Amino acid sequence: MSSGTVRPQNANGTFAALPSRIIHFRVQSDTSAVRVEIPAIGFGNVPKRNGTQGPDDLWYMADTTTLASGFRPYFVNVQLNLSPAMRSQTAISVELHADPVTNTTPPTPVTVALTTPAAIGVTRPSDVFGCEACDNTKPAMTRSIVTRDVVVAGFLVMTERGASGAAPNEDEDMGYTISLDSDFIRRNYVAGGRVLEPLASAVMKGNSSFGFGGPSVSVPFVIGNTVDAGNFLLATADTFWAELNSWHVKDRGQAPFGWVADPNPAKSGNRWAWLPDAPSGGPPLQTGDYVVISGTLWQDTGKLTGVNRNNGDAETARKFCWNDSKDGYAGWLEIHPPDSVRFVDPGPARPGDPVRRKDLAMRSLCGAVQPAMDEQIQPPTPPPTQQSVLKFETLIDSRFTAATLPHTEAVEPNCPDRLRVTATLRQLDTFKAVYLMWWEEGTQPRQSCGTPASPPPPPPPSAMTPRKAECLDECSELLAACSSSQAQCQQRDTACRVSCR
Repeated sequence: MSSGTVRPQNANGTFAALPSRIIHFRVQSDTSAVRVEIPAIGFGNVPKRNGTQGPDDLWYMADTTTLASGFRPYFVNVQLNLSPAMRSQTAISVELHADPVTNTTPPTPVTVALTTPAAIGVTRPSDVFGCEACDNTKPAMTRSIVTRDVVVAGFLVMTERGASGAAPNEDEDMGYTISLDSDFIRRNYVAGGRVLEPLASAVMKGNSSFGFGGPSVSVPFVIGNTVDAGNFLLATADTFWAELNSWHVKDRGQAPFGWVADPNPAKSGNRWAWLPDAPSGGPPLQTGDYVVISGTLWQDTGKLTGVNRNNGDAETARKFCWNDSKDGYAGWLEIHPPDSVRFVDPGPARPGDPVRRKDLAMRSLCGAVQPAMDEQIQPPTPPPTQQSVLKFETLIDSRFTAATLPHTEAVEPNCPDRLRVTATLRQLDTFKAVYLMWWEEGTQPRQSCGTPASPPPPPPPSAMTPRKAECLDECSELLAACSSSQAQCQQRDTACRVSCR
């Protein structure tokens, strides 16, 4: 946790989070202790919750988790409870202080400026693009919303402008494709052994390529008491993205206050909630940047309308199979539209830091077209050193996978930089899993691919026992009586002594 690592949501350096009674700050920190201050309104140190305060008192509480992955060793979930008078403020500045464990100079606190949307005239994309018949919105826009105000994070794969809109000087949208950080999702939405809102009660309604309102069935977004990247990836996409709609001046008129013109003069018909290539107000985003995205979680179709299911394309066959199995689930989930895209600067890597990035791969099977899988998956991130060891975690999606379906996962013995995964289905079965893969440092050089695995070393000789001593004496007697050549006698003696172990 260091000052300035999170670029603000709004151009004036604020986050639109008021009025609220409880505000959550989720931070990664170098220290396990975090305290809260609100200095500008005279409160100074905010009291830590002690069990006697009520919902109208000012207090904070902080839960700390030691990380297995991330930019810094601790994740701290800070809950700030505001008093009624403070909730009515139009602006509050909150400081988060990372207290050092030893008597060292405290690091610079993170200052977060909170305000109300009305105070700065903020219009969120979800406020104006969540309608059915508006310009440049999705068909079934409101009916295919899973839930709102969802926050995800991950590593940027690419940014891409969508297909042109109705005019040559317009775009449809700006896309931000990310590789999801599954640990971020768990830390933000699982607490006390249960999944938090807005995900806990979220429901996918299906979005069929052949007309909404048909046989699509509802599926809970979460089954059980945890949530991870696997919940956000359906059967046809192993990356996740957000699509920011463009405001078309020709069709919608003047854009909301604070929205900006397109930096490309050839796209003068666009207006955007932020500069599309630099949403955090800093330099343009680059592949590999870590971003936090919040907005509306939406379910898209499989884009099968007008497609010949018998065109010989394996991907087409797979999508139709999934659509036949569960109509409306041949597509994917996305944030559409996002209300913010924020860059997070992790700072330089340091020795002993937890794992920063876990690669993920999604695999799905539909029994009618692909009843089995036996595959080696190589993570896109190469091993840092020759001693790096491949680690993995399997996330089976119980929403689409039978509990009794056989599957295996293991690091390939003859190629230990790859994960071997298998599954076998019956004709009507479906299977979906996400595999998280990352590297940890070991103590031995890693075997090269294609080289047979080395046999395990022989066990160390056991301690001397009476029976072993007697056996060795017998070997000595046999050697003394041996009348063969010296080489043959020595060979027999060696074999005899090995047998004494």
